[in-house]
Amino acid sequence: MKRTSIPETELIRLRRSLNAILRLEADGDRRSVLIEWARNGKHGIRLFDDAGGWAGMPELIEAAMYSDGVKDADQMPTSFTSATDAIAWGVEQGCFRDARHGQAAYDKLKGEKQPKSAGEMWQFWIANVMERKAASIAEPEIAEAA
Repeated sequence: MKRTSIPETELIRLRRSLNAILRLEADGDRRSVLIEWARNGKHGIRLFDDAGGWAGMPELIEAAMYSDGVKDADQMPTSFTSATDAIAWGVEQGCFRDARHGQAAYDKLKGEKQPKSAGEMWQFWIANVMERKAASIAEPEIAEAA
């Protein structure tokens, strides 16, 4: 069971300063790290502590998260672990004043597009955020009004 007492808006703000959320797990004598969320979009990766004592684990985590050799925090994700993560990513892109503004835009887009799956929603969201980002670069005062 997993519980949190941190409000959703605070979690979104907190993620702005994180590179990853890791979950340590144990199954009998075997321990592992699950990359639950990563700023670059790579998540759901499980790494096992086969060496013991977590030896070399930081290096394994880094290699798994940045396996393409790119350590750019602005790398575009292909999916998210939740709507909260998707909104946090949108806020990180500088497209929204705050988490509430991002949530409102997300809800509006979801209502307009009526996605059939989370994967379809992520694609709509990524495209929407990238359009907003491009508009804010081209016309900063127009993007503020959106």
